[in-house]
Amino acid sequence: MPISGFVHRINLFLLLLLVLFTIFATSFKFDFFSLNKYFFEKLELTYLSLKDIDAFNNFDSNFEIDELVAHAGGAIDGLTYSNSLEALEKSYQNGFKFIEVDFEWTSDDKLVLIHDWNKSMERLFSAKPGRLSLSEFEDLKMVNNLTQISLSQLVDWLKDKPDVYIITDTSILNNIKILKEISLRALDYKSKFIPQIFSFSQYYKARKLGFDKIILSLYKRNYSTESLNKFIQQYPISAIALPVSIVDNVLVDGLDQLNTPIFVYSINNKNIFKYNRIYGIYTDFLIPNDL
Repeated sequence: MPISGFVHRINLFLLLLLVLFTIFATSFKFDFFSLNKYFFEKLELTYLSLKDIDAFNNFDSNFEIDELVAHAGGAIDGLTYSNSLEALEKSYQNGFKFIEVDFEWTSDDKLVLIHDWNKSMERLFSAKPGRLSLSEFEDLKMVNNLTQISLSQLVDWLKDKPDVYIITDTSILNNIKILKEISLRALDYKSKFIPQIFSFSQYYKARKLGFDKIILSLYKRNYSTESLNKFIQQYPISAIALPVSIVDNVLVDGLDQLNTPIFVYSINNKNIFKYNRIYGIYTDFLIPNDL
């Protein structure tokens, strides 16, 4: 048997053991949080090892993200999380080249820029919470005469801005489905989108969709430093993004041997740079000239 085939069978066997252990531990409700966390991380890394990620050799390893990323389109007139056309334009005029925006599905399966269909509906549109169709969304009146936009309108906005990149933010469960839609609809502008993934296992799927820049966001998965080190050593990523709630010197210093930029979100005080290894931030109110 070829060595590659033998290794593949060993990995499959280990994957089966990890699945069985997870089922066993969950069924009997062992107080094995740390041990369970370790095995889940190993399970994801084993999953990736079974995939031929090297076949997707299009990753842009030399790509660099600026220190400041405009969060949710950037604030406009004191309003955050608008993801509006005017917020995008103001961020661009303020010198931002990297703008993070939120995507959600409409009820008729179109992508629009909105953080959520609950509080954002009330706060931005004075409307009842609830998912709308694309036409219903477009008919809403946003506060301050701002303009809500869809994915297709975002792509149109990008067409005369060759130096701008969009960082995606989505719900974790819908992330890959949304990235697939962006991959299909953005066409020649797909390289202008930088997906955020929320787990190791999403990495393969994002690469398979052809994205050549990827950010690992630790919004929900507080991976151990050991697992993060193993992942980054084997799989190139453009950056790691951390919520400010989990930033501490232990985590950051644990990654200081790796040449991977670390971003923190969302921050409106440049004092965060006092932490070792903090490269950049997602911000609402700071602008590039503030640094």
